[in-house]
This record gives sequence, C-alpha cells and structure tokens, in this order.
Amino acid sequence: AKYAKDINSDPNFNVLSYISSHDTKLFFGDYQDVALQRRVANSFMMLPGGVQIYYGDESGRGLMKDDGVFDQAMRSDMNWSELASGEKAELVKHWQKLGQFRNKHPAIGAGTHAKIADTPYTFSRVRGNDKVVVAFGASGAQTISVGSIFADGTTVRDFYTGSTATVSGGKVSLTAGGVVLLEAAK
Repeated sequence: AKYAKDINSDPNFNVLSYISSHDTKLFFGDYQDVALQRRVANSFMMLPGGVQIYYGDESGRGLMKDDGVFDQAMRSDMNWSELASGEKAELVKHWQKLGQFRNKHPAIGAGTHAKIADTPYTFSRVRGNDKVVVAFGASGAQTISVGSIFADGTTVRDFYTGSTATVSGGKVSLTAGGVVLLEAAK
C-alpha cells in the first residue's frame, strides 16, 4: 500500500493507531493470555505513524463488571495489584522496553519500511541516519538477516536483550527473546 514505501510521507495525513479506547472496547483477547499480550505489544509498538496506548493495554487490564452502560466496562480500575510481580509485571516491562526503543528511533514511526525476511518476520525502518532492523517471532538461538541496513563488520546491539553481535555475510547470530530490536552499537 501507499505507506509500505514512505510511511507518513503525505503532509495532509498521518496515522494514529490504537488498540483500545473508552469509546470502543478493550483489546484483551483473553486478557490473561500474557503471551498473546506480548505479541500484540510487539506489533503495535512497531507500527508506523503515531500510537496511542489506552491505560491498561500495557498490563492486560480486564473489563469491569458490565452494568449495562456500554462504555463503563472499559473504564475499569487499573490492575495495580497484578503489577507488583509476576507475568503482568513482566508484561509492563516488555511494553516499556518497546516504548523506549520506539522513542529512541524516529525511524520506527516515520521511516521507510522494507521487508527483509519471512521467517522470522524481519523488516527495516530507515529515516536519514536512523536505521533499525526488527524481527518478530525470534526466540532462542537465531540468525537474523539485516539486509543492506548494516554492513559486514558492523557491531549491532539487540536493544531488547542488550546483547551485541557483528554482522557477517549480511546476518547476525544471537539469542532472541521473542522480538529482536537491532540498532548500531555505539
């Protein structure tokens, strides 16, 4: 589509994406399914354009009891008691890490997108000198293609795990935690 080549290149149109709002419904699928919540966070936080996080999206907050008022259930209390430790606390940390990477790299929201590989699904975003490679569905020992984004001999860092690797043959080998967020190591 239009934005596959130049994300947000139209000065009269900008994308704002959201998962949930008080006017629609909460995305929670099965809000107790933390693995699903993590996958949704990966995709959502790497979308082009702007992203709007509705409170509780980052913590798998569920609906309050439906009292017959359509949008009242979407305004449930924040699930603070679930966030002290455990899966929901780790889910919030996951969202935070993705948000920090997005904040650090304007190419995520406003760069040119190019698919690099199908398995794991890998793409690049480039905006000027800001270049990143992202891989979804990468767990355990992985070899990630970086296409022409990072030259052989370049040291890259997986922002998610903090590990570094050197590009060789257009690829890097590393241990992944479900998502890989590659940037040039400084």
